[in-house]
Amino acid sequence: MVGCCRSARNRKAAIDELLAHVGHVAGDRLDAWAIAHGDASDIDAVVEHVSGMLGLPSRFCTLLDPTVGAHLGPESLVIGAIGGMPTP
Repeated sequence: MVGCCRSARNRKAAIDELLAHVGHVAGDRLDAWAIAHGDASDIDAVVEHVSGMLGLPSRFCTLLDPTVGAHLGPESLVIGAIGGMPTP
């Protein structure tokens, strides 16, 4: 599912809104997540915060490519989440 979160007044509120959306979509079935960013200056702190909130470490963290970054803008964040994966 791809979706845009509500507009927030500041970065912390935007990250909390993004996490609420991930929680709503994945529920208690979250198995893995990853993050991509538009050269976010605070990415290490964001990854640490999101890891704590979701209870899982990020599988990977990567920069958005120039095409996507140009549309989303600097400091943008994208979180991908996978839930309901079968146990090996």
